[in-house]
Amino acid sequence: GNLPQGIWFKPDGTRYFMVSSQGGAEGVYEYSMTTAWDVSTATYTGNSLDISHYVADAWRSISITPDGTKIFLTNEDSDQIKAYDLDIAWDLSSFDEDDYGSIETFNLDGASAIVENKVKGHYFREDGLKLYIVGETNNSAIEYNLSSAFDLTSIGGVSQSFDISSSVGPYVSGQETEINGITFKPDGTRMY
Repeated sequence: GNLPQGIWFKPDGTRYFMVSSQGGAEGVYEYSMTTAWDVSTATYTGNSLDISHYVADAWRSISITPDGTKIFLTNEDSDQIKAYDLDIAWDLSSFDEDDYGSIETFNLDGASAIVENKVKGHYFREDGLKLYIVGETNNSAIEYNLSSAFDLTSIGGVSQSFDISSSVGPYVSGQETEINGITFKPDGTRMY
């Protein structure tokens, strides 16, 4: 890959998936680790997912459903999140290339009054019923509700947002103006 932007680990720590953003190598690349959670033991499996079919460049974040059957990717230039289905869990080589025409897509720049035109990162709540995004335009964490778990076609719009750039405390100087990622503590009580 070229210009890595995002990484996602399989829950057991034996694999990770990196999204590459630029230069004719746009894709998701799969690595396996002989020792769980030890990236020094990682090797490229040879499996990848070509994501240059719709929008070249500007791929920013990746996540995978807990069962490993669906990959989500955000693109800063198209202001979209896309979902790719895997026929075999956690196996990039199982993506059916005939499915490129039926990939789920959600436009993050026009879903409601609160929009993000330069999405940089995303996070799904573990049950798949909430999606959070961050980006450069609003410098906010934006929350979407889903009526069906991990189904982009079921997004009902923005439920709330939090302006990160105006929330700096006494230990942070200036404003945060280019938020690149978001994650949560498993019990949902902290956002990072």
